[in-house]
Amino acid sequence: MNRSVALVFALLIAICTLYRIVPYEMRPEWLGAPQLAMAIFAGSIIKDRKLAFLLPLGSMLISDVIMQLLHSVILLFTLVFTKVSSSTMY
Repeated sequence: MNRSVALVFALLIAICTLYRIVPYEMRPEWLGAPQLAMAIFAGSIIKDRKLAFLLPLGSMLISDVIMQLLHSVILLFTLVFTKVSSSTMY
């Protein structure tokens, strides 16, 4: 695989992952759904069918893992700071 093609794939995955991580209220309305666009783009442009199928799935997998990690960290901080603040009040 050409280096520039690999860079384009990495940028596509990064942009789609960031789009899914950003909360719905903060997303621009004009942006649309980049994962659907990437799936259509991959299916029509990429000759290797396995890669065309795995590109959108890889993006969704990476963004789901990042969202789960962020959710876990936020939940952990919420539980810790709630317990700390409630124990110092009395």
